[in-house]
Amino acid sequence: MSSALDTVTEVSSENIFTRLKNAIVGVFFGILFIIGGIVCLFWNEGRAVKTATGLNEGKGKVILVSNNKIDPENQNKLIHLTGLLTTTDTLNDAPYKIKTKALKLNRIVETYQFKENSKSESKEKIGGTKTTTTTYSYEKIWSKEIIKSDNFKEQANHKNIIKFNIASQEKTSKNVNLGVFNLSTNLIAIISGFEKMPITTFDTIANKQTTLNDGVIYMGSKNIVNPEIGDVRISFEIINPKEVSIIAAQVNNKLDTYTTKNGSNILMLSNGNVAATQMFKEAIEGNTILTWVLRLVGFIMLFIGFKLILSPIATVGSVLPLFGNILSFGTGIISFVLAAAIALIIIAIAWFIFRPILSIILIAAAIGIFFGVKYLKKKK
Repeated sequence: MSSALDTVTEVSSENIFTRLKNAIVGVFFGILFIIGGIVCLFWNEGRAVKTATGLNEGKGKVILVSNNKIDPENQNKLIHLTGLLTTTDTLNDAPYKIKTKALKLNRIVETYQFKENSKSESKEKIGGTKTTTTTYSYEKIWSKEIIKSDNFKEQANHKNIIKFNIASQEKTSKNVNLGVFNLSTNLIAIISGFEKMPITTFDTIANKQTTLNDGVIYMGSKNIVNPEIGDVRISFEIINPKEVSIIAAQVNNKLDTYTTKNGSNILMLSNGNVAATQMFKEAIEGNTILTWVLRLVGFIMLFIGFKLILSPIATVGSVLPLFGNILSFGTGIISFVLAAAIALIIIAIAWFIFRPILSIILIAAAIGIFFGVKYLKKKK
């Protein structure tokens, strides 16, 4: 092991027997990845259909209402309304003497710490030995999370220390209204759009060096430009009363989650004055994007699973590095093909279960095309 400046290099090697043992163990994890990928793909198709069906139902039932009147006839119905969110609650952060009538208030605490990065390069030798060179580098960053330096490769000169026991926190108003309607806890939770809240004055905390710069509180060293490890900076975010558009169920005087016939939930909040048609359009597009993302996740899990299962073959072949590289490339292609095939089969099965009518139409269309082409060829 050698070190220079903030970089540490470590060289390790594994013989063919160790690599083969690890590859065989990897087969077990490969099976788990394949099972996980199949479950993910199948569940995703059911989720996508359920969500799409629920959104289509909601789009056809939603009623536009005013925010200054509660109509008993709309009880438990899906309604759309716009207006200014307000609150009677006062949010406060006692240590910093902050009091404000806001929807949400965040205290963000960041600590100046060491962060370890690593980069590895591997080379195979004749006989199957694999040599790995890992370079560890260290940088100083502001982080909201505490980075444990006990796991660093080089700890002596990169030790993170905690000078101040101060934590981040979020405070949310419990009573939020849109006109005469109260928002449920679930609806309040999805209010978004934090803005920076500059601090102009604050109370100096006893025995702690504090500095105010550009609306941010610094604690620790006196040099803001060149902070020391363990220094803390504290900033605040806020969501003030704002205009929003909501689609939710009217439950007495409360706006809450609407449940469709198939059991899916509808609860939407958009910033600004947004039409119900636009909100449903965005929700449907979001469901489509999520469906494709999860399909990709399922495919990747299958690919990794098959690659792990086939890895012992490439490991045995690595006795001759060139031959091992060819086998590794070949098993990669086989894994890709198998993952794609299994993914398509699972999606097809899921479609047949969750979308039987559409599946039958597609199958009928495919059969029609097949026999149509066959007929044209025969006629020609």
